[in-house]
Amino acid sequence: MVNSLSLYIQWGMWNNHHIQNHMKMMRYHCLLFPFLKEKIDL
Repeated sequence: MVNSLSLYIQWGMWNNHHIQNHMKMMRYHCLLFPFLKEKIDL
């Protein structure tokens, strides 16, 4: 019981970290993509 609970907590922490990384990447793309598009259009 304790083992499965600790696994669940570890998975939850990893999942939260993964979501935060994904949000950082999305923000990075939102900033970078218009810049790249502008360069390509020129």
